[in-house]
Amino acid sequence: MLRIILTLLAILSLSFSLFADIEIGTGSETGQKLPVDPYYGYTYSQVIYLQSEILGGGNITGIEYHYTSVDNMPNTNDIVVYMGHTTKTQFDSRTDWIPLDSLTEVFNGTWTTPAGDNWVTIILDTPFNYDDTDNLVIAVDENRDECDVNDDEFYCTSVANPRGIEYHDDGANLDPATPPQASYGNPRSYIANVKLLGITVTDPPAQPTNPEPADGATWIAYNT
Repeated sequence: MLRIILTLLAILSLSFSLFADIEIGTGSETGQKLPVDPYYGYTYSQVIYLQSEILGGGNITGIEYHYTSVDNMPNTNDIVVYMGHTTKTQFDSRTDWIPLDSLTEVFNGTWTTPAGDNWVTIILDTPFNYDDTDNLVIAVDENRDECDVNDDEFYCTSVANPRGIEYHDDGANLDPATPPQASYGNPRSYIANVKLLGITVTDPPAQPTNPEPADGATWIAYNT
């Protein structure tokens, strides 16, 4: 009888959690240089995603970004990705970067970006264990010293506060270890549309029936 009870409890606990791809941000805004700007030689950005938008924890095994491209962005493919926990909810100034020593490098390599309206997938070299308590920061460093056309863009969503910060330049490649000293950033009240792969979601909320989020909020899509 005890074995039966334990089995039932295990099944019941599984019913309240699931692995999911969490999509945060559904906007169609471009030109925000988040997570990168293909039209410039170098970009470094940080974006804060709130715990209330993620609603789950565990290993993030990959991320995806939504973009539109007239080519395959051949000069925007030297990518380093960092992740970290943060209690920050916004960037308060042009030098308010989250220090690199608070972040973990999770990917260093290239990505594949076919022309058209697509999602680029980055499978992390090292999964990031998100604690479902703090907010999540994702930093993307693009290091190839050439640029692509102006019509290559990544989609972003407007939010109430500056939760993105970015640096872009054609001549100087920012060192993420010293961004406050190396250059001033550009805070932006946008987040890059992203999918977090592999999160364990507990009690995901029902999908909203209102097609438009209010007050700069973003709907979260759970793709199980």
